[in-house]
Amino acid sequence: MIEQQSLILPKGDITVDVAIIDTTTRIGGVPGSHYMAPATKYPSLSKSIAPKPSHSFLITHPPSNTRVLFDLGLRIDWQIATSRPILRSIQNGSMRVRVEKDVASILYEGGVDPASIDAVVFSHHHFDHTGDPTRFSQTMKVVVGPGYREAYLPGWPAAKQKWETTSDLYRGRDVVEISYANSLTSGRGLRIGGFETYDYFGDGAFYLLHTPGHTVGHLSALARTTLPAHDSDTATFIFLGGDVAHECALLRPSAAHPLPDQISSRDGPRVHALHREYTVNDGGETAKKSPFCTATGPHSDVAAAQQSIDALQAFDGASNVFVALAHDPDLLDVVELFPGVANQWRKRGWKERCHWRFLKALFPELGFGWVGERENKM
Repeated sequence: MIEQQSLILPKGDITVDVAIIDTTTRIGGVPGSHYMAPATKYPSLSKSIAPKPSHSFLITHPPSNTRVLFDLGLRIDWQIATSRPILRSIQNGSMRVRVEKDVASILYEGGVDPASIDAVVFSHHHFDHTGDPTRFSQTMKVVVGPGYREAYLPGWPAAKQKWETTSDLYRGRDVVEISYANSLTSGRGLRIGGFETYDYFGDGAFYLLHTPGHTVGHLSALARTTLPAHDSDTATFIFLGGDVAHECALLRPSAAHPLPDQISSRDGPRVHALHREYTVNDGGETAKKSPFCTATGPHSDVAAAQQSIDALQAFDGASNVFVALAHDPDLLDVVELFPGVANQWRKRGWKERCHWRFLKALFPELGFGWVGERENKM
């Protein structure tokens, strides 16, 4: 188990508004063991997962009246716009993919003009995150992480060997690649919780974090959502994870937020006794403070992916940070979605209600009812 240091979050007096968008993307069929281990310990990982969303996030910066999107879900015409190698992979595998609307349509229906979006930040280049920028103004910038251009552009079919993304996403647009080395010298960079960061608006309201491993240049984000109400209070943040972790079982429990004794199945054993690290000798203490799963599978760098997940645990364990992973289905059951705003997540108890829900999918055989409120009521 990696020793975690206390998370020190930057101070600031500016917030952004964050809206969580259900992109209507649903991807299922792939076993959990595709990205998580050990499958031999948890039988559910060897089964096909239920369809999961791919969230997008609308960031509004009031001081500049600027709107930025973080990810776009799946494009509605993916079957004709996606590269042939990706289509063959889907057809030959177990993946099930569907989408009902693109993000531009969802924004319009929610009262936001797609032409008002200044930029889209791609957490990474995979087709279930890059959506369809052609539905937005040609002046909308595309913001990507370090090394992205060399690794993935110009995309298919302009460059057949770059088939993991499509060239129409970037054609004629300003593609801005974040340089963390330059951000340090320009005063817009610092390290937060072990991650290199870029202060996007330059006022501490919204940071882009370099969270490598899943892909080259993978980005996450940290948005300041409220300011302290009084001297003893703390500011709150939402961590937009992208695919830094595909499942909550990769980062929970942790030393920063151990598994409570009160969480158990209705009729079965304590959950920590089923943990991969459980031993009778230490009374399960290691299990209570270590994530159920570790990273595996088709990452660009599995070791780096695990390091990013390890660093994420400090954010996830902080009471004033709400971690929103791109494919977390439990958000749909708890949060208020766009056009609602998510800034009051702490006041509304979303973190507590979401935090342990993943156990229901990891241990379906235990017959969980409601996981989460039990901890809050104890």
